[in-house]
Amino acid sequence: MEKQPTPFTVFQDLAEKKGYRPKRATTSLKKENVQFIFQTPTHKNIEVDLKTKKKFKNKSFDKWIWIEFANKYGRKGWIYGRAKFIAFETADSFILVNRSELANFLQSSNVARFDLPFVDQPWKAKYRVFRRPNTKETLTQIKTHDLLKLKSVQIWKKYE
Repeated sequence: MEKQPTPFTVFQDLAEKKGYRPKRATTSLKKENVQFIFQTPTHKNIEVDLKTKKKFKNKSFDKWIWIEFANKYGRKGWIYGRAKFIAFETADSFILVNRSELANFLQSSNVARFDLPFVDQPWKAKYRVFRRPNTKETLTQIKTHDLLKLKSVQIWKKYE
């Protein structure tokens, strides 16, 4: 049986086809939510955070994505991290957005309802803020389709 390529390998191959020279980030950069450094043809480095899906049992997993506002220690979550771009994996593509633009969209549009009490179950986190028990982590879920509203959005098809 042939081994399936990892999302990281697929993403790296797509980046190369688009003219970037991607390198996997160092351990210290990974702690800052950077998985790749893309060198552009003009030799500028772009830091990218890749958010992968664990399993694709059905397409419904593609409908919602998790956003981390604060990590389990209460420090700034990856939405406020170092990466210039966030790439979200779906079953058949990667959706890339500018991290700052996504953070601004979430804050200005009141998508995540910080004005309501936190929810206590992950399945209730759709546009609501969820806090895991015994941590300071705060998360929400937004529709993947919401990413398409951003000016910076790019869709990289896995299989063309």
